[in-house]
Amino acid sequence: MGLLRFSLERILKRLSGFRRVEKRPLIEEVLEQAEEDLKNSLTPFYAIRAPTGYGKTTLSLALAEASLRDASWFEKVIHVLPLRTIVDDLFSSSKKVLGDWVGRQRMGAPESPFLTMPLTFVTVDTFVLAALKLNTAKIVRVREREEHGYDYFTQASVLLSAVVLDEAHIELEDPLLRRALGTVLRILARRGTPTFIMSATLTDGQVRELRKVSQLGRGCVFREFQVDLDDPEDEFVARERAKEFDISWVGRADPTELVDPNMRNLVVVNWVSRAQEVYRNLKATFGNDIPIEILHSRFTESDRERKVSAIRRLADEGDRWIVVSTQVIEAGVDISADLLVTDLAPPSALIQRMGRVARWRERSGVVKIVDPGGPWPYGEEIMKRAALAIKSARSSEGRLRIHPRLPPTYSEFLLRGEITSPLGCYDRLVRAALDPGFRAEHVLSEVGAQAERGGFLRGYPVPLEYDGEAIPIPARSLRRLVKDHPGSVVVEARGKTLDLNCDELAGMIVRAARWEDVRFRLTRADLYDREVGLRL
Repeated sequence: MGLLRFSLERILKRLSGFRRVEKRPLIEEVLEQAEEDLKNSLTPFYAIRAPTGYGKTTLSLALAEASLRDASWFEKVIHVLPLRTIVDDLFSSSKKVLGDWVGRQRMGAPESPFLTMPLTFVTVDTFVLAALKLNTAKIVRVREREEHGYDYFTQASVLLSAVVLDEAHIELEDPLLRRALGTVLRILARRGTPTFIMSATLTDGQVRELRKVSQLGRGCVFREFQVDLDDPEDEFVARERAKEFDISWVGRADPTELVDPNMRNLVVVNWVSRAQEVYRNLKATFGNDIPIEILHSRFTESDRERKVSAIRRLADEGDRWIVVSTQVIEAGVDISADLLVTDLAPPSALIQRMGRVARWRERSGVVKIVDPGGPWPYGEEIMKRAALAIKSARSSEGRLRIHPRLPPTYSEFLLRGEITSPLGCYDRLVRAALDPGFRAEHVLSEVGAQAERGGFLRGYPVPLEYDGEAIPIPARSLRRLVKDHPGSVVVEARGKTLDLNCDELAGMIVRAARWEDVRFRLTRADLYDREVGLRL
């Protein structure tokens, strides 16, 4: 048995002290192939289509365990995630296995600023900047040209690691984040950093683009992995194949009328305002007869944590409840519902949402897809293709012929909904990152210029402060807030309070993205409710 498989066995043995551990042949296959490639001086650049609920984190745990025994292939592991909530979840659960060898780095939790722990969970924004020589803890001093911000050390910490990009579909589908990630993937490939890209919904087009990037690296070997439906040793596949899913297209309908008060219900909609409306309607319909919770992105951090904790308690203890959510439920909240009512969304998003139905040891699940009407948050063309994919996947009885936990059964479904585009990059940033003559201040200047030309990373969600905490909201939402509620937002820059109108807001947001001394504060308490979040 090789080092990586041996490390996996040790991790599984520790996990068995907390829960029942099933055999995962896909993880074993990835680790065995990675060890063979590394022994042959090849750099793994892998695309892994692992189902939702498959236990992908054991891959990172095993790699980290191996690095503690032999750091000749990679010194440590960086596990990259799209959402802060998932960073916190995996950080907490992994500490039970690896103890103090686990760290995290994200806004508000700078516990591992140089990503030096054997296993560090990090948000994709922080990871991208670190790969570009920008340490988020040192941005201000770099901007003021007071220091280089440990730029070489920060980047080297990334390049000497094994990098695991988890829930990669979120990064690959966001236009800005996709290009920033494409930039960093080129750097990793060219510098020979072992890279594992994981998602339940990697599409064929995305895999082709990842293969092209791998070819830029000398010694990089690209491989694709997914579960084998005929593997008798895969307990996950055997259990999931025995489940029955009733997935149907409902069309225009009120989600309130589709829930079943005798079941565990998950309602996922595409807009925060729609989630708030559905939540209020459900409360008016059912009152206190059944527990009802809501989750979306426009809560303060403490209220969001309170909401997530309440939802987890329902999932663990309740046999009948309703949770209303936006896309934030697609990744990072481990709950299992009997019935999912979901707005029409791109096929990849639908599969992720369905991953929260019969997620545990239930024998069946029900999914109802509704048409919420416009406007479409994902773009009209994407939604048209999503509707076409659903139509193509329906049987004569109107049910969708897919299994949401087994990727080979829904690959065609993803393909029909996909709009392919190249995995682009910022060429100037690639050159600046790879050239030791470019220091952190040069890179930061280029990032700022790109932000002013059209954005970088996620379009800079703006931290709107309320009651001493930040509510991250999109720039367009902040503009609407300022327009619809004049005087509701106070802007402070360089210690001064500024008068602000909607026309001036765009430039101010760019400044806020580059300068930490610009603050937006919500001054009207009637626009924030601890139960439903920020009202727009």
